[in-house]
Amino acid sequence: MKSTYPASLPVTEVEINIEHALARFVMRIAVRSTLDIMLGQVGQQGDALLPWMEPLIASGSVLSKAPTLGHCALMLLDGVQPTGVTPLLLDPHHLVPGLGAAAAVNSLLAIQILDSNSLMHLGTVISPVGSARPGTPILRIKVTYENGQETTFDIKYGTLEVLPIPHGKSVRLHLQPLHNFDIGMGAPGRGGTLRQVAGGALGVIIDARGRPYLPPSDMKRRQELYRKWLWTFGVH
Repeated sequence: MKSTYPASLPVTEVEINIEHALARFVMRIAVRSTLDIMLGQVGQQGDALLPWMEPLIASGSVLSKAPTLGHCALMLLDGVQPTGVTPLLLDPHHLVPGLGAAAAVNSLLAIQILDSNSLMHLGTVISPVGSARPGTPILRIKVTYENGQETTFDIKYGTLEVLPIPHGKSVRLHLQPLHNFDIGMGAPGRGGTLRQVAGGALGVIIDARGRPYLPPSDMKRRQELYRKWLWTFGVH
């Protein structure tokens, strides 16, 4: 149906889930192909992970026309699987594909668009790399808000959490990985402070499901977790 009518939109929940599952699959293939080119070892990367990227710009109708921003973010987290600390930007107006051609005529145009409000800031993702038993604390976070208020909490392995930092606000985060997890601070187990982490449409997202993320083989359990994670993003 989609190949015959590529501009059609999924209507039922089943159709949405199928389309989003295919999007995840395509993104994983694209990531692996990119790593093959970057590392020069075609076909030998397996489940290698992307390096820390800042920012990650997402474009495409399946993302921009998702039912909610939570659906969009979950597709990116599962498909791209960013590592470390990564701001997520969404291109809702499909401007990015044409920037390369436009830059040949006006080299400043691409920079101006990237610095403008044309791209939507979904939020900042913190993705610890490592493996542990589900429920094991793997990351300690100290949040300092603009008014000076502080809070500290632990993130457990296998969870997906969201800090509701409003758009236009920022917080200071001190990250201390536990059990030798890596958050991109130079070495496994090494922590650090991020002085200005901007909130976005979804806030600050902590994806502690591990890298590479492997969903449960049990279909019922996988469906339960998917609904739980959508609920985390406010999709009820």
